[in-house]
Amino acid sequence: IFVVNCCHIPYCPRGAIVSRSTIHVVLVLVQRALVNGVQATRYFDGRMKRGGRGRSTTSSSSGSSSGRKTSNKSSSSSSSGHKSASAAKAPPKYKKPATTRTGGVVSSSSTNTGCYTKTGAPIRNPKAYAATGAVVQNRYKQTIKAPEKYSSAVQGNSMVAAAKTAKKSNPKAKAFSYVAQVEGDGGRGPKRSYVGYTTNPERRIQEHISGTGAKVTQECRPMSVKITPHHSADAAKKAETRTYYKEKKQLGGDRVRGAGNTARFSKSSSSK
Repeated sequence: IFVVNCCHIPYCPRGAIVSRSTIHVVLVLVQRALVNGVQATRYFDGRMKRGGRGRSTTSSSSGSSSGRKTSNKSSSSSSSGHKSASAAKAPPKYKKPATTRTGGVVSSSSTNTGCYTKTGAPIRNPKAYAATGAVVQNRYKQTIKAPEKYSSAVQGNSMVAAAKTAKKSNPKAKAFSYVAQVEGDGGRGPKRSYVGYTTNPERRIQEHISGTGAKVTQECRPMSVKITPHHSADAAKKAETRTYYKEKKQLGGDRVRGAGNTARFSKSSSSK
């Protein structure tokens, strides 16, 4: 009250110790000190609230900082909600498919025997591996007593699954040509092929697996199959002939059967 009244003094007498200009200077200094004190108080309060990231705040900056806080809170709550939702929906376990598709062609896997070592490495030739005396296990770490029969069952299931997939994924197909990869002599010789065509791939593949199909598959166990759909039986038969000569060129004359050549593999062909 004294300072305000001094500001409105119309004049100062000659004997006054403090002049009007001096009072004005004092008022300016006091005003600046008050403003600086308020700003310092807001600065340290904001710094303590934000955990050490303080800023010099005014009325506008404090409003913007509060807006940032609310937006950060909302974004953090939304991100936490997203995390909880993703945690609730756990991804399914990976399951290796039994077949692979390339366009309309369906193939089964010949390298997947279902047999593994103790360290989890896949075994390509279970019969030869078991002959060394090593332990053969399945994917569940269970010991396999008959690795050759087990791998035959795994590969047979893969071929049947490929036949079902080919039939289901090509409903307009009237016939199918196929190439079955069969074992060599005793499972150790070079691979051989059998080419054929059928209107019912699932039934025909099942016959080859069970030993009631062609003479070649009765002699040599089929390991994998590649099935191609066709719009007619005539087209499948022509594709069988083309595939026969293609396989014959790649593997050799005495290592391919089918397309009218149903003779058994001779023992001399395995030594060539």
